[in-house]
Amino acid sequence: MARDEANRIWLEDQLADARAALAEAEKPPTYDEILGGYAAAQAYAERLDQVRSRLKGLEDIESSLTSPDGKAPRFLMSLTADSPPLAAVSIGNLDTADDITYAVPGMGTTTEGMGDWARTAQNIATLQDQVDGGRLRLGERRQSELLLYLRCSRA
Repeated sequence: MARDEANRIWLEDQLADARAALAEAEKPPTYDEILGGYAAAQAYAERLDQVRSRLKGLEDIESSLTSPDGKAPRFLMSLTADSPPLAAVSIGNLDTADDITYAVPGMGTTTEGMGDWARTAQNIATLQDQVDGGRLRLGERRQSELLLYLRCSRA
C-alpha cells in the first residue's frame, strides 16, 4: 500500500530528525542560558521535555507497526509532524476490507504509549476474526479490519 510505504519513510525521517534534535537539546546549557536564571532554566527544561516527548511518540508509533506472529499486517495510514506526533495505524488492509472498526481513544490521548492501544486494537481484531470464522462456516465471507485512530490533540 503506497500510503503506508510513504508514511513509513517519513516516519524514519522524523525519527532521525527527532534523535538529532534530542542530541542537540541534551547539550549543556550555554553560558548565556545559565546567566538567564530561572526563566532560562525553565525554557531549557521545557524544550528538552518537548523533544523527548516527540521522540517517544515516534518510537511508539514505530513499535506499534509490528504485527504479532500470525496476525494481520499493520499499516501506517496517517502521520503528523505534531509534538507529540499523531497517527492512525490499521490492523489489516483497509483497501480490501468489507467492514472497518474504528478505535478512537479520547481527547488528550497521544501516541506516547501507543503500544498499549495497538494491543487493545489487536485484541478486538482477533475477536472479529473469530466471529468472521463463524460467518465463513455459514457461507458468508467478510473481511473486517480495524483502524486505531490517534488523531486527537491535547485539550
